[in-house]
Amino acid sequence: MNTPVISREDILRAARELALAPGAGALSMRAVAQRCGIAVGSVYNYFPTKADLTIAVVSQVWQEIFHPCLCGGPEGDLLGLTARLAEGIRRAAAAYPGFFARHMTVIADKAAGRAAMREYSVHVEKALLQALLSDPAVRRDVWDDRFTPQAFASFVFDQLRADLLRGTDCSAFLEALIRRAVC
Repeated sequence: MNTPVISREDILRAARELALAPGAGALSMRAVAQRCGIAVGSVYNYFPTKADLTIAVVSQVWQEIFHPCLCGGPEGDLLGLTARLAEGIRRAAAAYPGFFARHMTVIADKAAGRAAMREYSVHVEKALLQALLSDPAVRRDVWDDRFTPQAFASFVFDQLRADLLRGTDCSAFLEALIRRAVC
C-alpha cells in the first residue's frame, strides 16, 4: 500500500478542523491521522507531541482572530483598536464555542505553549501601546510610575483575553473604563 504524501500544513488543517468542530473535545493524534488518511506515526513526524499540535492550532486561530484587527483602522485610535479586538473576540467565541477554554490548559502547561502565547500577546500589547501613545484623545497627565502606558496596554489586553477564554463580552465596560481613565 502506498503511503499518501502529506505536509505539515495538511496535518495542521485537519487538526484545526477537528479542534474547531462543534462539540469537539481535545485533539487526538489518532483522529488527525485518520482524517488525513495516514498512520499516526506520520503525524508525530511533524508534531512530536499532542501538545505541540494543539499549540500550533491555537496559535493559528489566535493569528486569525487578532491579525485582521491589528491591520485595520487608523493609527492612534485606542478605542477603535480596542473595539476591533473585542469584535474579533466576539466572532471567535461565536465561531468556536468553548475552543479556547478546552485547549488553554495544554498551552499553559507547556513552555512552548507559554512562549507562543507570550509572543502573540506582546504583539497585540505593542499595538495597543502604540495606539495609546499616538492617540490625541488620550490625556498625557494621567501617567506616573505606577500607572504607566505599558501597564495600561497590558491591562486592556488581559481583559480582552479574559473575555476570549471565558466566552464573555465586557467590551462596553472596558470602553467606558478607558474613556474615564485616560480620555
